[in-house]
Amino acid sequence: ATEGPGLVFVVYPAAIATMPGSIFWALIFFMMLLTLGLDSSFGGSEAIITALSDEFPKIGRNREIFVAGLFSLYFVVGLASCTQGGFYFFQLLDRYAAGYSILIAVLFEAIAVSWIYGTQRFCDDIKDMIGFAPGIYWRVCWKFVAPLFLLFIIIYGLIGYEPLSYEDYVYPPWANALGWCIAGSSMIMIPLVACIKLIVTPGTFLQRMKILTTPWRDQQMAVNGVTTEPAQVRLTNSDEGEEV
Repeated sequence: ATEGPGLVFVVYPAAIATMPGSIFWALIFFMMLLTLGLDSSFGGSEAIITALSDEFPKIGRNREIFVAGLFSLYFVVGLASCTQGGFYFFQLLDRYAAGYSILIAVLFEAIAVSWIYGTQRFCDDIKDMIGFAPGIYWRVCWKFVAPLFLLFIIIYGLIGYEPLSYEDYVYPPWANALGWCIAGSSMIMIPLVACIKLIVTPGTFLQRMKILTTPWRDQQMAVNGVTTEPAQVRLTNSDEGEEV
């Protein structure tokens, strides 16, 4: 193995075994892998927990139970990787679960932020947080470069797609179909939720599209009659009645 999990779990341990004090270095190496895995799991899990807690308040009120159930699901799915053919299952997940689905999700995110929410609003939000707005370079990258590059990578990957294989073993068609189902289970949520929102939102089709593509803050300001023009305030000295 020259790359991927085989390099980490086969080649490196074999090389460490030839070093003086190999037991110590092996312990350090696998502790490093364990901490890296935990760190990655924390980041991904926190994104799931936070998103669902914000969308469904009941989950936020029962956070401990939800977290326990989520990590129990992780554990059950991970058991398949500990079987005799677990490495093949791991390769299937590695190929499909974190490949096209992430790229397509990021592409939709780039389009939503740059073209629907708007780069100007996004830059204004960043300015509120850090005190200055991003330059023209970042705006061009967000609006044009990033979506085009992501689209190119996705199309190039689909054109050059080959059925999954590991060493001399070629995965059967049903395994590749299962992999695409795993990838599609996350990708389908973007158009599915968009269709649901389009159905439940009142009004004509054009009105629904306008409502769903208008930021919530702008909708609230329009309802309350608030303008985005900066207000001019004059401060006076209360003791002398002079303007400051």
